[in-house]
Amino acid sequence: MEERRMDRQFDFFREIDKEKFIERQTYLTDAARKENDAEHAWHMAVMAILLSEYSNEKIDVLKTVTMLLIHDLVEIDAGDTYAYDEEGKKTKRVREEAAADRIFGLLPDDQGEQFRELWEEFESGETAEAKFAHAMDHIQPLMLNAATDGKSWKEHGIRLSQVLGRNRNTAEGSGQLWEYAYQKFIAPNVEKGRRIQEHKRSEDAMLAIAICDDEKYYRDRIYILLREYLDGHGITASVEHFSSGKEFLLKRENLVKYDIVFLDINMEDVDGIRTAQMIRDYQSKTCIVLVTAFMSYVLEGYKVGAVRYVMKDRMEDQMPECMDAILKKMQLREAAFSFVEGEKTLYTDNILYVESRKHKCIFYYMEKEMETYQIYEKLDRMEEKLSEYGFLRIHKSFLVNMKHVRWIRNYLAVLDCGEELPVPRLRFTKVKEAFTAYKGEI
Repeated sequence: MEERRMDRQFDFFREIDKEKFIERQTYLTDAARKENDAEHAWHMAVMAILLSEYSNEKIDVLKTVTMLLIHDLVEIDAGDTYAYDEEGKKTKRVREEAAADRIFGLLPDDQGEQFRELWEEFESGETAEAKFAHAMDHIQPLMLNAATDGKSWKEHGIRLSQVLGRNRNTAEGSGQLWEYAYQKFIAPNVEKGRRIQEHKRSEDAMLAIAICDDEKYYRDRIYILLREYLDGHGITASVEHFSSGKEFLLKRENLVKYDIVFLDINMEDVDGIRTAQMIRDYQSKTCIVLVTAFMSYVLEGYKVGAVRYVMKDRMEDQMPECMDAILKKMQLREAAFSFVEGEKTLYTDNILYVESRKHKCIFYYMEKEMETYQIYEKLDRMEEKLSEYGFLRIHKSFLVNMKHVRWIRNYLAVLDCGEELPVPRLRFTKVKEAFTAYKGEI
């Protein structure tokens, strides 16, 4: 009886030797060849033993290591399904279940059932051990990709939104390790252009976003979710971080320079509500999002014209809806023009103003720096085309985007870039009324 039991165990050992021949898509640190499944399992097991101290919850380390050592054995039959292979994922579960039945069925019944249950527990990802094991399974290839200058990512044309999407739940196993992995393995590859970015929408339109929170964990979490959303929608944005309302307010230009500001309500010295009020005292253009752990500040939020609340324990669910609402409010739209420089599609939000000069219209357009484009058209025609986007004719020679008007007074329209455009005396009252009405609507 014992001999038969050992026969089945050694049949299993010989079978799982085949795991060494299953090639993954991730390269070894020298980038000379790709790792195999057995190497991947060994690497994760060692990581789990040493990094278990960073688990969000107390875990059974032996159980976690066992999960990591056996969870890819099914690929002996099912093959390796690349993490970003959406077609392969459609049949992955069926293929792997059949493989689990056969491969774990080689063992004595009690051990086969134990391994099969552990495999299912890993797949479900609900227990503390399974969550931490998944974190290891996600972070290990991030580390290797970073070590090889993103070689595998580049070969497969992997985008930031895909990497962040795959790691959506990594922080459930360890918030500390996910924060570390993002800062050390993902962010540097973005900065150095080692990964192919999302397809950029026309002319690199840029949103300016600020995140203000006194807890680094939440600043980084908001940033990760924002970046996933923006890259997934092909929207280019600059994102700046502030550790307090006081730091945000140190530079007065911060009151007007951002399209979107995420503010933690509960900050020391100057809280989010006071910071929002300072912004509103100066202008009403910026979309303010209040981030909080409590819903007791709703009334204060209305007073400062907050677009949305985002609850700290529901950020993953609420961020996409929040950004959808903001972009709808901002009316981030495009319009095509046949410029002297060629056919271009511009974001109307980024057009500061249009000037009529010598039978041409000159568009002043904000990208990473101010650009100008020229078109042989009458300003009347441009006014017709852009009126639905919040543009106002303030002068026979100037059509301005009211989103970028800071104030109108003393027969001048002052833009948020500092430009001052004349408003004729006879037109001033009408222009002032139109601008006041616009501010009331938004």
